[in-house]
Amino acid sequence: MALDGALPNGGVSPAGLPFEAINRSLSQRQGVVSNLYVTGPDTPMRIALVAAGPSNGHERWIVGLTAEPDALVRLLENGNSRASRLLIAVTDGQGKIVARSSDGKKLAGRPVPDWEKLQALATDSGVFEALAKEGHTVIFSFLKLRRTPGWVVVVGEPRTTFNARWRQPLIEMACGALLALGLTLLMGVFVSRSVLLPVQALARRAEVAASGIDPSTPLPHSSIKEFDSLRVSIDTSVRSLREKMDAERAISVLAQVRGLPRLPGPDFARETPRPRHRNRHQT
Repeated sequence: MALDGALPNGGVSPAGLPFEAINRSLSQRQGVVSNLYVTGPDTPMRIALVAAGPSNGHERWIVGLTAEPDALVRLLENGNSRASRLLIAVTDGQGKIVARSSDGKKLAGRPVPDWEKLQALATDSGVFEALAKEGHTVIFSFLKLRRTPGWVVVVGEPRTTFNARWRQPLIEMACGALLALGLTLLMGVFVSRSVLLPVQALARRAEVAASGIDPSTPLPHSSIKEFDSLRVSIDTSVRSLREKMDAERAISVLAQVRGLPRLPGPDFARETPRPRHRNRHQT
């Protein structure tokens, strides 16, 4: 299409190309994409791709291509079959839906909710929370497309699904931590019992031995080598002490027996007759 003279900022050219996209292409000297537009009251929404050609004096040449957004809608709908929980949409610079992975044909050309909230972020990419056309809250991640008049690609997920996605690992981590804590407590109880029981038994046995009573109950066997060695030493000491006490008791009894007066036995009741010596004067 040949152009001559000044162009208006709005409207559509006789060739069906929006003047806004033509002016941008001429100023940027590159191909541009238009926003959604219509050429008449009952015509479908269209998108134009405009590229500025070489100029010849006062004449300028423009190459343009227009298409309905159905192809992009079909692309998103087919691509979203693998991730049906995700909502993917493309909006133009005016906040109108160009393509959508769900009900794309029905909602094409309609303004998106909370468009002002996205514009207020003033960034080329990010995350925000907004309402979907269906009315539920969605967490959106967005990216503004370069070389477009403000087109935005958004990928959203329902807030309930989004929260469940990050809460589930936390729940699993909490369960794992509780399990580890429980195992640690059980191990602590086992270790404390394996240490305290031999110590208590040694203490009771030492008290019994110190009181002079024979500790007849044997010490329990311990898996701890040091406690087992101490048990053997205490048993040996108690046995030696008991033998010493028995020996001292026997010596005491013997001493008491030796200190008693002797009683004559039956063999000592009669006097032994002494031999008589004959008187040498007797015959």
